[in-house]
Amino acid sequence: MLRKSLVISCTIAMAISCTTPSTLPTDRGLVRYEFARVRMGVPFRAVFYAATATKARSAASAIFARLTELDRRLSDWTATSELMRLCAHAGDGEFHEVSSDLLRVLQHAERLAQRTHGAFNVTVGPFVALWRRARKIGKLPSNQALSRAANAVGRKYVQLSPEHSSVLLIQRDMRLDLGGIAKGYAIDQCIELLERHGIHRALIDGGGDIRVSHAPPGKRHWVIAVQSGDSETHERLALVDRAVATSGDTMQFVEIDGVRYSHIIDPRTGLGQTDRRAATVVAKTCIEADGLATAGCVLPTEEAIRVIEACAADGVLHRRRDDVVEMHETTGYRRLLAAAPE
Repeated sequence: MLRKSLVISCTIAMAISCTTPSTLPTDRGLVRYEFARVRMGVPFRAVFYAATATKARSAASAIFARLTELDRRLSDWTATSELMRLCAHAGDGEFHEVSSDLLRVLQHAERLAQRTHGAFNVTVGPFVALWRRARKIGKLPSNQALSRAANAVGRKYVQLSPEHSSVLLIQRDMRLDLGGIAKGYAIDQCIELLERHGIHRALIDGGGDIRVSHAPPGKRHWVIAVQSGDSETHERLALVDRAVATSGDTMQFVEIDGVRYSHIIDPRTGLGQTDRRAATVVAKTCIEADGLATAGCVLPTEEAIRVIEACAADGVLHRRRDDVVEMHETTGYRRLLAAAPE
């Protein structure tokens, strides 16, 4: 799907004090721990509060083991991943059994494709492959190549059989790309895993996409600093039990014959965007925020805002036209902004 630019970054700021801090029965004696590893091709960071170092290390080990497992299942870069093995069967006319992880991601992808009127579409892989090559050689994909790729792109070519945990890819040469959704799913899985380890105050940052659970001890929320577009300024979001994801084209693009083409591809046309876009979305889960931020960079601005709000999420969209930056927000986005620190 659409690769994420880390320039539209989410970074962790100190949670600010409030008059009514959040408390849990297990808060006493909690200590802050932080662990970091590279997984799924991006840096993952886990920040959480635990009663003992032993408990913290055990939870961190479980997190990174789970991320390694998900990478082996959902990666579109590794030929031996479960996803790529499934794609190798495209066009053979048979359903193939898949893991519960891959099935859940594909089910959510289908729901999101419906909500975004096709702006989010994990079958976009053949187009993505063409534009990856275009960036390498500095030459646009030919109309013939785009036409051939289009034959393998389409929601209707993916059939799911949840009762048998299996998937049928109808067209030959199909390539599913989960880049706009897999990382969000992985972050959600980390939060759920920490909950099972009895850790309820946590933040998981996967390459700039973030989900938080309960706030740090004595605080009311986490404060996340979000850099929008290519601006040097940040906005600060006050979040509890929410996720924030970003998408944009500030760094990943190719310029050919004087035209700047984004890595962000409209799956309905196969073409890279030629205007500069950025989206930040806050949702209940990271898989939702991740996918909506991706779609937000494809849909027309007003439609993107309607779709985000219809999904019970909030967000802000930036679009640069020449030297003018247009900003559009959902009605609830301003309420998420943190007060200035005292």
